[in-house]
Amino acid sequence: MTKWRVYNVHPKGLTHKENFKGDLIEIRAGAYVLMDYDDAVQFKSQYFPIFMDAQDQQDVKSYKCLKLEADDKEIEAEPIKLMYVCHFDGKTFETKEMLEAYVNTEHADKMHRDPEIEEELKKKKGK
Repeated sequence: MTKWRVYNVHPKGLTHKENFKGDLIEIRAGAYVLMDYDDAVQFKSQYFPIFMDAQDQQDVKSYKCLKLEADDKEIEAEPIKLMYVCHFDGKTFETKEMLEAYVNTEHADKMHRDPEIEEELKKKKGK
């Protein structure tokens, strides 16, 4: 999963400190922390109290100036290898054809086939 950088871009260079999910997150100005995308968005949009100064303006200390960027280092995921599993005994196969051949030879007595449904499926397949 891709990590995201949460930058503190405070115009006055102040450190941002905030509790998030029970942990104190502290980001110096110009620095960043790595988070999963969902956590980064929740952290950025989480309520942060504002304080007013004597002129009834928002105090610079209460600015929440965060910026999200995707991390440059992408973690390459391993390619997904499909495996076909026999539901009768749990044996695995690399292809669907191998699985069907195994089931037809080893577990044919356990399979139920309805001739009416088979004919209907052939008709639908033909269209």
